[in-house]
Amino acid sequence: MKIKKGKYIGICIFLLIWLGNLMLFSSFKDEFSKVCSLKPSTGEISIITPENKTYYNAMSGYYPASYGFENDRDGSFPTGWSVLDAGGTANVISELDGHKKVLEIHDTSALKMEIINSFTDKITGTIEFFIRCANSTKRTKFFIYDGVDTDAVYLYFDNDGYIKYYDTVTHNIMQYNSNQWYHLKIEWDCSVGDWYLWIDGVSQDSGSGYDLRGNPTALDTLYIGTTTAEQDFYSYVDAVGYSWDPNY
Repeated sequence: MKIKKGKYIGICIFLLIWLGNLMLFSSFKDEFSKVCSLKPSTGEISIITPENKTYYNAMSGYYPASYGFENDRDGSFPTGWSVLDAGGTANVISELDGHKKVLEIHDTSALKMEIINSFTDKITGTIEFFIRCANSTKRTKFFIYDGVDTDAVYLYFDNDGYIKYYDTVTHNIMQYNSNQWYHLKIEWDCSVGDWYLWIDGVSQDSGSGYDLRGNPTALDTLYIGTTTAEQDFYSYVDAVGYSWDPNY
């Protein structure tokens, strides 16, 4: 059987196209394999599909809060806070004893190291946070006040190893340990002059409340500070949460 010249040319063209496509696909396959086998260089990010799991607890040391410091750079002063007295430093650190992105307060001089966060007047409200003091023979204070600390929730970790509060006199609440995280929840109602305290989920006032210092009509500032008499010690704060925050 004879193959006509035109058909022969057509078959040749078809074979050439087929061979060209085969070579192109083979080349593409080789290049694709090379790309897929590449490893990221330093500074590049590898994206890994998230695990198929449900999280029931705080995610790997991050605790949801109004101020969890997760968006602040390590070594930086936290966004939204102000220095009242600079007797040391207040900077975010990466991690401490299972807590990630923590505010470290370091008293370094005879001056007080004080920081504050202000908010709109709250007749009632709740503030929660974690606190850790590196030395129970030093004093760290926590006030929620109305313009001045004489009208306030007046709470402090004292230098004799006790957590205390003050209204017109000093009251012992409980002993505390150095280098231990404590979760504090403070709820107040200025209309009746009371405030309530939970430490690690346990009520300290048995539901009857403590008296506020002075006669505040509303509270608008959270204060964390040290004293002038004591120097060179650390306190740590994490996950400051406000009840009026939509994400609280």
